[in-house]
Amino acid sequence: MDNRKREDRFECELKGEELGKYGPHSWMVRPCEWYLQEYKDCKSIKARLHQYFISGTTDNCDHWRDDYHNCYQFRNNKNPTYL
Repeated sequence: MDNRKREDRFECELKGEELGKYGPHSWMVRPCEWYLQEYKDCKSIKARLHQYFISGTTDNCDHWRDDYHNCYQFRNNKNPTYL
């Protein structure tokens, strides 16, 4: 049994033999829900205030949304173009 906390464990969208099937970097694809959470975190008021305080501007969070949509499309279609 893995005694590490859930947030300390690495999770991947692909399992087992799928990892080799989609190329050497397929292990880097996180579960789709992680991308959605990153997008929500990036767009939150707290994050926006932090971004503005640190850099003087707010970050563009669209890449997190795009990653989520691509991951979700891959999950449904198993088309490697979405990786």
